[in-house]
Amino acid sequence: HSSAAEFAGRQPGRCCHDRRGSPKQAALTEGDGWKCLRNRDYRYLIHSDGRECLWHIESDPGEYADVVDEPAHQSALARCRRQLLARLLQMERPLARTWAY
Repeated sequence: HSSAAEFAGRQPGRCCHDRRGSPKQAALTEGDGWKCLRNRDYRYLIHSDGRECLWHIESDPGEYADVVDEPAHQSALARCRRQLLARLLQMERPLARTWAY
């Protein structure tokens, strides 16, 4: 396992790699009732009740302006949704199949 000290001052994309050794394109965090995906340009948050938030990191580094409903960001919203779903499916650990017969 890695320690926090070895990541200090490094960009997440440069120190976090997938199983194949390729840099991850996004980071996933989650809590009770929400999941958040952070990629190079956006932070996307979805709540368990379906509410969504989207922040454009470059133009709003403090993440004050939610752009989820702005037409100019709809393609980014769709991309973040796909990235989140793909990450969740990659992390899935299905049970071994067992048959009753």
